[in-house]
Amino acid sequence: IDRLRSDVDAMRPGLAERYSRVERQAEQFEVIKSRATVIKRIRSLLADAESEVALSITAKQLPEVKEALVDA
Repeated sequence: IDRLRSDVDAMRPGLAERYSRVERQAEQFEVIKSRATVIKRIRSLLADAESEVALSITAKQLPEVKEALVDA
């Protein structure tokens, strides 16, 4: 038991460092002026989403991206 405890204590700092790292994602900023381009970009982002999507649009715009949301 003492040997196992010693092994765990020796591993603890390395494990704490490995699993407490916060990886930063590259921030992206775009200026889009055309409404059609905005809708195309939303559809593209929805198609590329892997696990989660957060989208804030008006109810009036929802039909334009409904199919992409359903597919996602």
